[in-house]
Amino acid sequence: MSSASDATPTPDSPVVAALHDLSTRLSADGGDFDEFEGPIYWPTRDPDQVEFHWPSLAEWVNRLRARFPHMTARIPDCWYRHNDLVEALLALRDHERVSYSSTAPASAAVEWHRAFRDMEGRWDNWIKRFTCTVPGKGHPPLDLAAREPDDDFVAFVKADLARRTGDGDDPSATRA
Repeated sequence: MSSASDATPTPDSPVVAALHDLSTRLSADGGDFDEFEGPIYWPTRDPDQVEFHWPSLAEWVNRLRARFPHMTARIPDCWYRHNDLVEALLALRDHERVSYSSTAPASAAVEWHRAFRDMEGRWDNWIKRFTCTVPGKGHPPLDLAAREPDDDFVAFVKADLARRTGDGDDPSATRA
C-alpha cells in the first residue's frame, strides 16, 4: 500500500513536466490565463479585476464582431456603457471559453452557437430601447481599425474603476 507522500509529484515527474510545459507555452504564446477562471459575475468584480477584464472583454467583442459581422452589426459602438450588454457579452464569452476547451464534448460548439443566437435576440430587444442608436443622439462612430482603445472607452473604464474604489461620484457609471 502506498502512503500519501508517494502521491506527491516529484520535480522530475511527468505531471510537473507537463504543467511546466503548459505554463511555458501559454506564456510564450501570450496565453490568456483567465481561460482557467470560472464564470465572471460582473457586479462583484473588484477594481483590480475590472482593470484586467475591461480591455480583455473589449478585445473579445472586437474579435466577435470580426468573426460574425452580420450577427453583431447591431451591437452599438458604446456597448460598454450598457451594463445589460456587458453582462450578456461576458456570459457569452464565458460560454465560448468553456465550449471550446479541450475537455468540452463535441456538441459544445453547437450549444455555444445556440447561446449566441439566444443572446443576439436578447440584445436586439434591448438595443431597440437605447437612445444612443437614434441618429443624432448617439456616440461618435468607433474606429474599428484602431489598434488602441478609443478615448471614450478609456475614460469610461477609468470612471468605472473610480466608482468601484469609492472615488467616483456617479453611482450609475456602468449604466446607460
